[in-house]
Formats: sequence, C-alpha cells, structure tokens
Amino acid sequence: MNDALKECIKLDVDFLSVHASSGRAALSLLTNTVKEQKSNLNLVAISVLTSFDEKTFLEVYNTDIKQGTSKLATLAKDCNLPAIVCSPHEIELVKAKTPGLFIITPGIRLEEAKDDQKRVLTPLAARRLGSDMIVVGRPIYKASNPLEVASKILKELSL
Repeated sequence: MNDALKECIKLDVDFLSVHASSGRAALSLLTNTVKEQKSNLNLVAISVLTSFDEKTFLEVYNTDIKQGTSKLATLAKDCNLPAIVCSPHEIELVKAKTPGLFIITPGIRLEEAKDDQKRVLTPLAARRLGSDMIVVGRPIYKASNPLEVASKILKELSL
C-alpha cells in the first residue's frame, strides 16, 4: 500500500482514497509517508459504502452503520487524514463526532435510486446537511443527456 502511495505522489495525484477500515497502522503509515515526502496529496478515508444497508454492514463489520461510521471517522481524524467519504445519511454524525474533517459525499441522486445504492439523497439535501463536496457518478454518466443532468444539479445547488 505504501509503495502505491509513493507512486501516486510521483504522479502528483491530488486525492487518494483509502478504506478507513484498513486500520490505524496502515492509515498512520500513509499519513506519515505523505508528510515525509512533503506531498500535497490529500488522503481521503472511506467510511461505509453507500451500497451497504444495515444488514450488509452488520454482516461484515458486526456493528450498525452509525456506530461503524463514528468509529471510522474518529480513526481517520486520529490518523490525521484531512477528509472522509460518507453517505449523506451520516454527514451530521461525522460533523458532530469529528469536526474539521472535510466531508465528501457519494450516493447523490436526483430522485429515488433505482440501482445498488442504499443510502442516497439529493444534491441539495446533502449540501444542507453539511457536505463539503458531492460525488455524482451514474446519474450523469448513465443519462441520455449528461450535460442536462449536470446543469440541473448545478442549478439546484445555486438556489
């Protein structure tokens, strides 16, 4: 993992996401490497995949999503990662538990999701909850007119 990070640093990558569940030793190693290399790369901790529902998360992590997200956000902050990826449903929890972490929010949909994503909200709802950055993938790239969808999202956010 550290060798991959060093290659990303050489490529002048801006952001690199890593699963917070990789643990304290791995996260600390990565943040220390970024510091040692005097890199501007931002490590982003992934908390809970938006495709997980409570049942799936419990099966994999043996806890509920809110407790798991809280624990992973705390771990990311303790290991000096500047940002975390979390579903729109956990934004308020992460803001309260780990103030100062930059929040990147996937699972953004313009309407009810008809795909594998379980915990989604609209762009405006995510912004109102405090997301610092949203990630919109499939609603744009699977649209018959991607530019129209992107424009609709930008218009919604500019209200």
